[in-house]
Amino acid sequence: MRCSIACSLFISCVFSCYSQAQLQIRRVSEPAGKTLEKALRESTLVQPGSKPFHVRLEISQSTGEPGNYAATVEETWVSPERWIRTVHAHDVSQLTVMNGSGLHVVTQGDYFPKWLRDFVTGLFTPVPDPNRWNLSKAPLEHIELPNGGRSSPCQHAEFQLGDPPLQQVNFATNCFQPSDGLLEIAQSPNYTIEFRNYAGFGKLKIARVLLEDAGGRVQLTGRVTELEEAKAVSAQAFDTPLNAEGMNPLASAILSTSELTSLAGGLPELPWPNPIPGHGMLTAWVSIDRSGKVREAHSLNADESGIAATMSADLVGRQWKPYVKDGLAVQSEGAFVFEYPPKQN
Repeated sequence: MRCSIACSLFISCVFSCYSQAQLQIRRVSEPAGKTLEKALRESTLVQPGSKPFHVRLEISQSTGEPGNYAATVEETWVSPERWIRTVHAHDVSQLTVMNGSGLHVVTQGDYFPKWLRDFVTGLFTPVPDPNRWNLSKAPLEHIELPNGGRSSPCQHAEFQLGDPPLQQVNFATNCFQPSDGLLEIAQSPNYTIEFRNYAGFGKLKIARVLLEDAGGRVQLTGRVTELEEAKAVSAQAFDTPLNAEGMNPLASAILSTSELTSLAGGLPELPWPNPIPGHGMLTAWVSIDRSGKVREAHSLNADESGIAATMSADLVGRQWKPYVKDGLAVQSEGAFVFEYPPKQN
């Protein structure tokens, strides 16, 4: 007898078997209840009632072709109205100060990488929009195996990216550790972080290791090297810095596919292999700097996964029109959907 189980990374599992009943593999679905709310309440540094803290995250490359991925993120947080954050990486650094007069940002560099933004988000806002998950009432699902093993319980959402007629189903997912219900991974088209090595900090458990796949077989690891209660923080630490702006000049706008297509001057052409393996679709997410240059790209979903990463990576370096908002060029990102074989014009 021959059976197979196929899992789409962090999203769902399907199985086939000539005798499913004999194997007793089960897919179990149950109401999520307060699972996400509880996980975030027990493991998020910044939330109502948080005590002052100082944290330092050091990011390095774990695998893949060497690149400029080293970075540090450091923050001293006293209250929602008083905190200071520094981010240093290759070609970009930011000092952000929140004080009684509002938010103040000093920036050096012209592009804030998506991979770096993911680590900042994961450290302070592990699930960026939990209310959307609560409103969706997405159930918890897991797979139970004949030997008693089970997969991590996950919530997942499905939605269309792209514009008709080129649209493809894509996914967002939250998975939780079976042992204690803490967050294991948060994944969406523009943000994915895995959480590992939880350890105590007061009444909380904080992940000491954050992981990200930056594409092209590059994996990044963020390690919390310092986490302590912030005591006797000088008031001068929160003074407004010189030359600060009242907003983040490298914030990224999420665009629709039609907006991206307009910037690109049409659906980008890709160097498809010859022969093209079958028929299908793939979705690529691109991140674009303020000059209109594609700086990062990764595949999201593909009917033929073997070509998706290569096709997506080929978009990096393309020069398009910059996205302009309120008269200013800003970073932007969004999804393209490609069909293959491509239709001939």
